[in-house]
Amino acid sequence: MKTIHSRPGQTVERNDDGSLLVTMPTIRSVGIADLTQVQSHHVTRIAGSTSHVVHFAGGGLLRFAYSDQGELIELSARHVRGVVSAEHEVVFSAVV
Repeated sequence: MKTIHSRPGQTVERNDDGSLLVTMPTIRSVGIADLTQVQSHHVTRIAGSTSHVVHFAGGGLLRFAYSDQGELIELSARHVRGVVSAEHEVVFSAVV
């Protein structure tokens, strides 16, 4: 694993398979940069949490889930671009 980005409290590491591991103590929000890139968005309520699955043009995939208390439970992404702000906001877009 190779660290490719680091700032206080945040690291981004690339695994040998090309996947990224992002470590952040807090994520305030998850957003989509361009809604026209979204092919589908599925929302599922499960036992005190809400799960989102977003499919992007070009085959990108974003999955994230929040608890009813607003805590991020899961966030994973493949073949998408993510930008993290200094305010701990993450905005995703398709890689086209």
